[in-house]
Amino acid sequence: MTSLVAICNGINSFWVFDLGYKYPSVLDVSTDTAQFKLVDYATLRGRAGYAIGPFLPYAVVGIAVGRFNYANLDLVTRMFVGKDNAFDSGIVAGLGVD
Repeated sequence: MTSLVAICNGINSFWVFDLGYKYPSVLDVSTDTAQFKLVDYATLRGRAGYAIGPFLPYAVVGIAVGRFNYANLDLVTRMFVGKDNAFDSGIVAGLGVD
């Protein structure tokens, strides 16, 4: 994971941008009628905050993309139909205090 830090106006504010790639092994769901496995994902996030005494409230916003395998049971043929290496994207957002 890489990070770039820049200080705005020399006061108690900051901006952080990072790009991360992760290989998750915990999101693997299988039932009698469906299967889903998250193969890997990456995020590009920006974080901005303002120091108030010992507290540092911040906001995070960015984008994410993930690669996954999925299949659903076709009730007519009784076979699983799906796709490997499917991609989807979304947003990343949050608030926090350090």
